[in-house]
Amino acid sequence: MSRPRTVVAVSFDGLGTSGRYAIDPNQVRVVPGSWVVVESGRGRRLGRVTTTPHEATSGGRIRRVVRVARDSELERQQSLAAREPDAFRLALTVIRDRRLPLKLVRVMLDAMGQRATVCVAAPDKIDLSDLGRELQETLQLHVTFRQLGLRDVAKVLGGVGRCGRELCCSTHLTEYPRTSIRMAKDQGLSLNEDRVEGVCGRTLCCLAYEQEFYKERRGFLPKLGKTARTTDGTLEGKCIGADVMAMTFVLLDKDRARHRLPATAWDRNSGRDVPTHVTDTSDIDGPAPGSVEGPPPPKEASSSPRPDGLPEHAISADEPARPSGKSTTSASGRDEARRGGKNPRRRRRRPTRKPDS
Repeated sequence: MSRPRTVVAVSFDGLGTSGRYAIDPNQVRVVPGSWVVVESGRGRRLGRVTTTPHEATSGGRIRRVVRVARDSELERQQSLAAREPDAFRLALTVIRDRRLPLKLVRVMLDAMGQRATVCVAAPDKIDLSDLGRELQETLQLHVTFRQLGLRDVAKVLGGVGRCGRELCCSTHLTEYPRTSIRMAKDQGLSLNEDRVEGVCGRTLCCLAYEQEFYKERRGFLPKLGKTARTTDGTLEGKCIGADVMAMTFVLLDKDRARHRLPATAWDRNSGRDVPTHVTDTSDIDGPAPGSVEGPPPPKEASSSPRPDGLPEHAISADEPARPSGKSTTSASGRDEARRGGKNPRRRRRRPTRKPDS
């Protein structure tokens, strides 16, 4: 069995990939954001720490953090990074001259490794050996290419998400979580592509953050479209709505009346420790966040005893009147229209043209 070792995650290029490196906390003290020098397969490289030191059981060889980067090394890296816009324009000119079917995303220069990483996006794999030799002669650096996916492009370029914060992939995520449209459905979100997709065009990564929370609490609520019964057995109907945040569900009985009930009223929750609501949603206009209820919420019933024998916690409301196919114009309204010279049911005829005599 491998002994626990203190490791940190170090990122070199900001492309969503980071490696684990062993560190001696007594000799090298770092915090997230510190620049360090590590031993890699390509020699010593300058990277940034992305996590706090923690213990991990290694299953194989783990390279180590040599030391904290010196100020002179950081200055040299900053001076070389100032040349990245010029290198980007040069690479873009070469790509356009060769008419290559790819998109140039970013050019990153590494002072310690004396290398340039060219990030491109292309639908298919392309041979870029000739392009690499031309750029290597011009930049006087070792050039490597990295073909990116849609999420990697968004991570490299950065941006602001619909929440108003910087993209998770470009700030703290070291790997992309597995997400699906099913998660958006479980959380009661709109299935519109504009609402569940990020700037990269893929499903939002943040859907995976609260999926376990919604999955656990949904087990205490009946499924939509299924028949449910109250604990005392006085009410039975089809579940047409469920609110995970408030822990309530809506039943439609045989008389087409809606009843909003707490999760504790479901017969399958008898003897179970049902979680309480997260926030007070009584002052929210409309369905609460996480609600998948379609129809509007029913009206509150009075506190007087119910003559129909239903439980006191049941909240019923009559089904709203359905619009009929007949005209809704009243007789008085038609009379006023006739007095004004207008008949709402009378169509205006086109004037006929008299034949020339």
